Amino acid sequence: MQRLVSVVYADLVGFTSRSHSVGPAEVRALQRPFHERVRQEIERCGGRVEKFIGDGVVAVFGADGRPDAAEWAVRAALRIPELVAELNAAEPRLALAVRVGVNSELQAADDGAVIGDVVNVAGFAQGAAPVNGVAVTQPTYEATGDAVEYEPLGQISLPGRVEPTPMWSALSCSPGERPDEHAETGAPSDDVAEENRVVSILFADLVDFSLRAYSGDAEELRALLTPYFGALKREIERFGGTVEKFVGDSVMAVFGAPVAREDDAERAVRAALRLPEVVLALDEDDAFREVAVRAAVSTGEVVVALGARPEEGEGIVTGDTVNTAARLLGVAHVGGVVVGEATRAATADAVDYEALEPVALKGKPEPLPVYRARSVRREADVAHASRDAPLVGRGAELSLLKGTFARVLYERSAQAVILAGAPGVGKSRLVFEFRDYVSEQRELVHWRRGRSRLAVPLSALAEVVAEHAGVLLSDAREEARAKLAAAVRAVTPVESERDRLAGPLAALVAAGTGEADLAACGRFLEFVASQRPLVCVFEDVHHADDGLLAFVEHVADTAVRAPLLVLCTAEPAVWERRAEWAARRASVTRVDVEPLKADETARLFGHLLGAPPTPALVTACAGNPLYAVEAARLGAVQPPSTIEAALAARLDTLPSELAAAAADAAIVGTTFWAGAVAALAGVSTQEACRVLDALARADVVRSEAVSTLAGEPEYTFGHPLVREAALARVPPEALARKREAVTAWLAGMGERAGVLAPSV
Repeated sequence: MQRLVSVVYADLVGFTSRSHSVGPAEVRALQRPFHERVRQEIERCGGRVEKFIGDGVVAVFGADGRPDAAEWAVRAALRIPELVAELNAAEPRLALAVRVGVNSELQAADDGAVIGDVVNVAGFAQGAAPVNGVAVTQPTYEATGDAVEYEPLGQISLPGRVEPTPMWSALSCSPGERPDEHAETGAPSDDVAEENRVVSILFADLVDFSLRAYSGDAEELRALLTPYFGALKREIERFGGTVEKFVGDSVMAVFGAPVAREDDAERAVRAALRLPEVVLALDEDDAFREVAVRAAVSTGEVVVALGARPEEGEGIVTGDTVNTAARLLGVAHVGGVVVGEATRAATADAVDYEALEPVALKGKPEPLPVYRARSVRREADVAHASRDAPLVGRGAELSLLKGTFARVLYERSAQAVILAGAPGVGKSRLVFEFRDYVSEQRELVHWRRGRSRLAVPLSALAEVVAEHAGVLLSDAREEARAKLAAAVRAVTPVESERDRLAGPLAALVAAGTGEADLAACGRFLEFVASQRPLVCVFEDVHHADDGLLAFVEHVADTAVRAPLLVLCTAEPAVWERRAEWAARRASVTRVDVEPLKADETARLFGHLLGAPPTPALVTACAGNPLYAVEAARLGAVQPPSTIEAALAARLDTLPSELAAAAADAAIVGTTFWAGAVAALAGVSTQEACRVLDALARADVVRSEAVSTLAGEPEYTFGHPLVREAALARVPPEALARKREAVTAWLAGMGERAGVLAPSV
């Protein structure tokens, strides 16, 4: 079933140029009376505000099925210039002007957001309207001609339309009682909590979609757009952004509100760079779809409405940064991402950019510098506690990893490498260095990572599969199953293969434990690697059960003919349990990461201390690089007796606030979330992020670019031993109580989170 829906698009004239020279608080003060009065009028006429975008308002009429919705949309539109005149009379300093456009089209009869070309064309109509006037499209004119007086406005060309479209200027309408004439709309509140904050705004839209929207009916349009919108939203939220609203075929997201992070600009650019890949994957999944996306990011100070309700169209942020991001979107090429100068400056260390010609944007007094984001230089999880220390004495091991990877690429075959060694000896550092090398290769490579946990033996394999499919811990089982099915469809067109893989993968990701269909898991990774070389990193394999150990052997034994590298880190205890694990296999290489030699240890200390170390310090280190880093940070005259003592001593040097947060985080697990720490500490998530970011600066934890819980900032301890040292500081009488609180918090994040996020 379809119904005629009308969209009113109102935009203040010349507001961008005015807001360019004032602060966000003044911008908010200028916009707020306009937004409030327009909202009241829209609601009195039976419509609803779909979104406030900068200085614009998008409203929808007819979603409730009213047969005269188009007429009341035009009536409300005609009132908007009158409201602006009343605001100017009451406050002459405002000096506002407005253009209003109205467009009507058939849409599917449901309660979802109005999407597609109906909004875009309303925007074009707004642009064609005279100042303080109303322009409507031909469908609106035909639906309202008996009640509204019009005069021809001419014709305009719309993207994707072969013929120009007539436009009409609405002059007046016959009297009529508003649908909600006696309804209470409520007075605007003056005590909304607000604060100034630097955020990054991401705008993205589906490019050249007008032609497809024009040629298809409304239900087909919604069916086409819904998976794209869902995929974009999930990707933005994975990087910590908040989607304000989808309007037409566009999305606006905020990074830095309601929760702020120190790397919000970088997260926004990373998310923007991922969006074209997500859309391309959906296109490949269905040969009949061909949609592209472009994106823009702008960073700057805004006013954040702390109690905003985006689901009711309220904007979370207000300021010139929003308008600038929207204007920059028009500069981006298909499949490209552009950013402004502030965003580039904040992310230059992490992202490669290409300078474009400065562009003149509407409302800006001078051309603005613009940059095209090309690629991320390195992933956020490369940051590591010992990263500032040089890699000493590991040249042979790193060369072996590089050589094995070259063999994988050249032979297009599977190989496995197991890095074995004691805690703190440098296995993770080798993995990070190798990832740097892989990211610099000309051939794009999938890098997937999972950690083995005692309580969830197959978690490493489940996490690798979930990461590739974009499955979050907070996803419901059906949503996880749908994502996995889409991931399977994307790698094989053979229906029988899809049927064979989808069920076992869903069972693995849903439970993360028990028996796994090793053949199905291996086949899926083989298909993924066939499309693009794949590196699977299984960390802490000594915690795994026999299932994961058998999977590594299975990959080695089945002669996978695809560029797949399985990289494991393990402590020697795994061979005490299974002495012959992965032994005597030509495609498996075990690398024993030995302690550093005395001269290598001295050289490492020399870099860290800026002076030769004492013999006692070298002896106490016992060739453990993590000990060297921690001892150097302490600057102690008397070296700690063990690595555990060194870590405990460094935690003792932290301010009490940071030490308490580290202890609470350790209760949650090696990987943890700001919301869980906030729940334990009895503070807001924003406050928890502030403290955890300080811990990240102290190299106790690291901030993850992508969270496995939707909307929850995620962190990881720099090393499991650091987590153990922090956990040892929790009094026994408090540990059980706080673990119960963590369990309750995780259960509230969804069924899968409660089962699959143990504190190990």
